[in-house]
Amino acid sequence: MNDATQTRLKIVVERAVRPVRATMARKRPMREELLGHLLAIFEDELRRNGDEQAALETAERRFGDPTELSGQLQEAVPWWDRFAAVMEVPNKALYYGPHKSVFHLAGKHFLYMGVCYASLILILLLPVFSAQGRHLESGLAFRLALRMAVVMGGVMATLSFLVAVVPCEIGRSFFGEDSERSTRRGAAFSLASLAVFPAIAFFTYWGLTGHVEESLQHLLLGLCFAPAAPVVFAMMSRKMLEERRYEEEWAGLPIEG
Repeated sequence: MNDATQTRLKIVVERAVRPVRATMARKRPMREELLGHLLAIFEDELRRNGDEQAALETAERRFGDPTELSGQLQEAVPWWDRFAAVMEVPNKALYYGPHKSVFHLAGKHFLYMGVCYASLILILLLPVFSAQGRHLESGLAFRLALRMAVVMGGVMATLSFLVAVVPCEIGRSFFGEDSERSTRRGAAFSLASLAVFPAIAFFTYWGLTGHVEESLQHLLLGLCFAPAAPVVFAMMSRKMLEERRYEEEWAGLPIEG
């Protein structure tokens, strides 16, 4: 089986899987199972008539309507995985999206997470105030929601940059394609990773409490673990690079038509 045939089989599978609202982790076994099923059909037809093109066309027909398969796959996705897929959108952009400015991606993540946190606070607090007849305190809920949007949105944007972009760049620099490799850039991002654990300790505590002085104490605690970050990210980066290549390969398949 040549590369063109394998690509066409993948396109057939991706037409069924891509429209499904599910996390990347759930979609991967969907693709593997459907591709294995389609390959079995193709090989069966190829043994019958020996014509690869005819076997491919018959396999596509026997595989079924991708739209119907998408609906069946969607029904099997639990609600919590659909919710997780929505929350996964900004992280997917950071991991697998086109390489725009890092600040552009962090800004998008800041706005996205800010809206999510503000909405969550309003959804939780407003019904409680209303049920207790405390309508005058609705303004408090909005102010708290705004504070959480700014603080936690900033926290999540910062952490997403540190935990997603940095190891991805380390992976590209040391394990990527020849055109992507750069020892200097990899070393620079390895040094930048030293800030990860202190930043997590500081921003998480500050975002939850708003106490800067106590948060600085947690930052000092995070500094104790800072030297471990380059080692951890070097171990993570190869796996993340493989996952990114996998996602980019499937996302790049032309499923229209």
